[in-house]
Amino acid sequence: MCGAVPVSLAEVTYGTGSWDEQRGDQCAVVHVSAAASAAKVRIPWRRRDNDCAQKAIWVYDAASGNKVTNVVTVGVNREYGDLVVQPSTAPGDYNIYFLPYNPPNVNDASVVYYFPAENTASSSWVSSNRLSLPLAAGVWNALPSATVTTMLARTDFNRLDPMEVISTAAELQSLLAKYSDPYMLFPEDRTNPIRMADDLPLSWVKREPTSTFSGSVQPNEYYAFQVGVYAARQAITSLSLQFGSLTNGVGQVIPASAFNCYWPMPFRKHAKITFTNEDKDELGLLTYQITYAETEVPENAGYFHAQWRRAVTDRANPDYTIVDGLTGQGKYAGTFLAWTQLSEGWFGEGEIKFFMDGDTDFPTICGTGTEDYLCGSYGFPEVYNTAYAGNVLQQAGTAGPQKWSLYRWHIMDPICFDKDLRVTIQALGWWPNGKYQPLADDIASVAYWYQNEPHAAFPKLPALDKRWPR
Repeated sequence: MCGAVPVSLAEVTYGTGSWDEQRGDQCAVVHVSAAASAAKVRIPWRRRDNDCAQKAIWVYDAASGNKVTNVVTVGVNREYGDLVVQPSTAPGDYNIYFLPYNPPNVNDASVVYYFPAENTASSSWVSSNRLSLPLAAGVWNALPSATVTTMLARTDFNRLDPMEVISTAAELQSLLAKYSDPYMLFPEDRTNPIRMADDLPLSWVKREPTSTFSGSVQPNEYYAFQVGVYAARQAITSLSLQFGSLTNGVGQVIPASAFNCYWPMPFRKHAKITFTNEDKDELGLLTYQITYAETEVPENAGYFHAQWRRAVTDRANPDYTIVDGLTGQGKYAGTFLAWTQLSEGWFGEGEIKFFMDGDTDFPTICGTGTEDYLCGSYGFPEVYNTAYAGNVLQQAGTAGPQKWSLYRWHIMDPICFDKDLRVTIQALGWWPNGKYQPLADDIASVAYWYQNEPHAAFPKLPALDKRWPR
């Protein structure tokens, strides 16, 4: 292959175009400046797929729309592809599609069939231009060069830049020579989802690792960002995240000890907040701050609601009711579960169910297990907390029953109801024979939701001794 030694790839621009889906989603636009029987081009595609040489490359004359068949693939790797083409129009542009595929079946969009590489060049053209492979270096060097002007994706969704454009081996070695750390951090904005686990994006290599990140956020906006961790010299066996203080551009600080979660509570006419002391002794000190803004509340804004419940499930019917009897129109916003196991073994196989708008026997939304609902996998092996789900207490049960504190916020989830809503979750474990075991567990919960008024009456809050933990 020509250029077997490390090469410096030309910088190219990226954009979007429009063409038949069968030609694939990626295209290199190449310009040929002068007429020639054959012209060479190096396409710096920087691909993440590992079987580049097995996939077809199609060349089309941009002016006529005709497919160019006299094409010789001199060499292909993940970093670039070397081609020789016969230009039919010169000067002129050529569209080179390097991932053509058969559009997937609508019933199974996960299966994509890429057309295989093929030799379409005529033997006479190959012979007259001395293009038989392996191509001699002198022949390659003597050919006139075409220029890659831009790399196009068929739609914005299909763009590979910036997060799926790989760095070359030479660029990676240069980065490793400059930084000796076993791990490198690459903070990334929310607009560029991290997609590659086996390659470093070119944008990261150019930007180089850093331990700082800055971004702009609007008041009351939920802001997300990412941190890529590259195992440069040592494998990652475990990873933990600790939040530190946040500092803005003028030095103002939100300390790490002051991170909080706030629920918007709109009101239109008045609001009342009460505190109740149910201890036998008078409260020595109560400090509080209530901050509000008098502003226009959108007509479709729902009122915030929260409801506490507790019950011991029955093995004959292990369904625990998180909330029921909701009527009106609204959106379910989240669940907190204080789960006390009264049986040994695993407890988290039960389905969460959202019965809405007339559902009776079968819910509109049915989960696949408690652990899945809380965004865990194969149990809850350790405590964790994220923006939308967490397990913040895992008491082993050495001093009393095993306890769990679990939450799931549905800020981004479309759990909306027009008429009514009931939410339940099952307490299920395993029998030794591998079948589901209904459990009698002590579960307390808080349901959070927004809805229009009026709302249905809440159940009476149990007395203090009925709410006391085990």
